[in-house]
Amino acid sequence: MRRTWLFALAALLAACSSDPGSADGEAASGSASARLCAEGFAPVEGDATLGCGPILPPDACPAGTRAAIGSTECVAVGATECAPGFAKDATGWGCDAVIAPAACSGATRERLGSRTCEPLSDCNGPFPPAGATLFVNAAYTDGQLDATHLRTIAGAVDVAKSGALIAVESGTYEEHLVLADNGIRIVGRCADKVVIRQKAGANGSAVEVGRHTGVVLQDLSFRGYNGAVSVLGGGAKLRSLLIEDGTVAGVVAANAGAEVSLENVVVRRMRATASGQAFGVFASAGAKVEIADSVFAGNEFVNVGATRPNTTVRLSRSIVRDGKPLERAFGIGVYIAEGASVVVEESAIVDNSASGVSVFSQGTARSSGSIKRSVVRRTKHDPVNDVGRGVEVTSGKLTVEQSTIGESAQIELIVSTGATAELADVTLLGASTPTRVKDRGALGLVVDDSKVKTRGLAIVSPRAGVELQGKGVLEMESSLVFGTRAAPLVYEHGHWIGLGILVESKATLSLTGSTIQDARVAALLVTGKATLLDTLVRGTRPALDGVGGRGLSLQNGAVGDVSRSAFVDNAETGVVAMLGGTSLTMRESSIVGTALDADGAFGIGLLLGGDALASVEETTISGSKGIGLACAAAGATVRQATISRNTVGVHVQDGTSLAEGDGEAAASALLISSDTRFVGNSTRTGSGPVALPPPIEVPRADR
Repeated sequence: MRRTWLFALAALLAACSSDPGSADGEAASGSASARLCAEGFAPVEGDATLGCGPILPPDACPAGTRAAIGSTECVAVGATECAPGFAKDATGWGCDAVIAPAACSGATRERLGSRTCEPLSDCNGPFPPAGATLFVNAAYTDGQLDATHLRTIAGAVDVAKSGALIAVESGTYEEHLVLADNGIRIVGRCADKVVIRQKAGANGSAVEVGRHTGVVLQDLSFRGYNGAVSVLGGGAKLRSLLIEDGTVAGVVAANAGAEVSLENVVVRRMRATASGQAFGVFASAGAKVEIADSVFAGNEFVNVGATRPNTTVRLSRSIVRDGKPLERAFGIGVYIAEGASVVVEESAIVDNSASGVSVFSQGTARSSGSIKRSVVRRTKHDPVNDVGRGVEVTSGKLTVEQSTIGESAQIELIVSTGATAELADVTLLGASTPTRVKDRGALGLVVDDSKVKTRGLAIVSPRAGVELQGKGVLEMESSLVFGTRAAPLVYEHGHWIGLGILVESKATLSLTGSTIQDARVAALLVTGKATLLDTLVRGTRPALDGVGGRGLSLQNGAVGDVSRSAFVDNAETGVVAMLGGTSLTMRESSIVGTALDADGAFGIGLLLGGDALASVEETTISGSKGIGLACAAAGATVRQATISRNTVGVHVQDGTSLAEGDGEAAASALLISSDTRFVGNSTRTGSGPVALPPPIEVPRADR
């Protein structure tokens, strides 16, 4: 239930106690000379006697930038450089792929930078290719057949020697090819006109490559095969191929020594059999796969997958889209597991299901992933597993650079179960229209029993910015959480809504040179440990039910260390420390312009309550619409501070005594040093009990 003032504000304005000092504008026991502000701060309104406030840009910062303490110019944040074929998102935050809006069909393909489908290969180019030694044409007459001219590709393979170039003319071929020599090349006129399809009743691959190397397949289409191209230990180059409407996998690469490169390849609509799995491309058991300028679309279960140690996939300039759920489950874009690794560069992973990119580990084999200058967007909800994650890493390692992850159904990025991740210049972009109304859109970042470092991360328009769970550790530098969503409740359907950052009881947060702006309820809700340095918390507002609006809420035994940070224009309370032995150390910081809450109450700069202990040094509390510093059933020492232009300078109650002193914080005593200034407060010291804002209720499972 909401609490209200016990006494009218007018009565509080008139109240004045005989506690330390006399005339407002002097130190607690005499006048004090102006002192220098910390780096990044300047005198409030140019008047050193009013204390120090942060140096900030004079106007609101545009999309793609943030306000930073110490700069009058807005600072770039998030993914600011879009790779060729990508464009700045319409919101101004991060990038999106420029591609055809829907999957292409036939021998056409999506291409980065084009809104239309384009031919996969040129049917009007010179043919046969120079150097061809064997010629295949399904339309040859008996009189045209000889040792080098054949009707079937298999017939040509049977007589081919190492290094042979087989030219395949337009036609439809029913083939099963086992390449038993090195360097065999099979080149069709074009993918649109050379179709290799599975024989009726057959069940196998179109092409099998064993230990042989130098194999080339080019300008061909494969339809209906169970693993169209299987490379089981050799080396193969796949160029300008269309593989569609098959089962299990379009391309399989397996075993140490298998090295496969794909360029301008399209794999579509692979369907699962009784095995329950299907892949566009599948690599395993030490294979190495290089994919460039290719498309994987509409494949069941997983579009691109790799498993087991020493298996590597490199995906560049490619499109992975529309992964299809198998019996309504999964439909993952890129899936790396059991110790495999993936590098994604300048690629678009869009409109998949369950997860855009999943790096999953079990046991001691740690999978790893790297995403660079790419986008992962619009990951859909998997109702069977109740997930919809843009990128996830479990027990593995992930790096993300200059990339955009956005509009996911549930979570943009989750790092869990002992995983590690490093993010640099990344944008996590919430959906403009949430896909799941009950969840209010996607949560930005979850760190669960894992360790994450960020630099230049922008989390924009999320349901909530960050949830730091379990024993998670998060180090954020030069980062931003901006514009969390508003909802009628703070917590619904098992999810937090509106919070900038949540730090659970065993978790640890370090914020350096970062900004949290326009959050709801609380910019930071901490029940664990949080360290803030050079950090700006600004413009926090209540939930739609009127709860909160505070900048920093340390509670339930939290530990907070705040240096050279600023809490500006928050509502209800700028900084709160309360309950369970919570402790706060604050140095060289500012709490400025704390507004009243939605009911016209509170407006407290710094609130200490319920067994909390605090040490506040060289800090300014200015412009609070209610009380500058309130201390109730708590203890604190305030040294070299400035308390200016608040409605009430300082107020104590619930057994806390107010005295002049320089000692260490003690329970139920607020000690204010002789060199602390009170300047321009309407009332210096409040009297009589007032209602104070309660802690934000934290579900026991999240404490």
